[in-house]
Amino acid sequence: MRCDNCYKEPVVCDECVNKLNLHIKNLEKQLISANSEVDFRGKLASQFAEQLINARKKAETLDKLEEMTHKGYCPALLFDDDGHWTVTLSGIQPMGNMQKDDFCTHFIDYSWHDTIVDAVDEAYTNIIGGIK
Repeated sequence: MRCDNCYKEPVVCDECVNKLNLHIKNLEKQLISANSEVDFRGKLASQFAEQLINARKKAETLDKLEEMTHKGYCPALLFDDDGHWTVTLSGIQPMGNMQKDDFCTHFIDYSWHDTIVDAVDEAYTNIIGGIK
């Protein structure tokens, strides 16, 4: 699999993680600056805070997926073409002369969610929460 941002291998490349961390730091600086003028820019500060929270959630989601792989799992995100996401840990695919696009079957281990973050959170909680 390739990184969603730059299409390089691995799924989460260091370059994109560094860019995301830099973006988070820039949002934090903007938030601090905006908060100093909160009376004048209260709405702007809350927008920056929301962006910061979303950026942190995305970074944490990547960390959770990576941690699952370190525990020996092979998480895959599935999208149902109706706006829902889930994480699967098992499936089958063709071998031999069959084309790679012929079919692939995944076993759905967890429920479907409206966001990737929620889908990964459920899988992570069930996997890592069970490993102590």
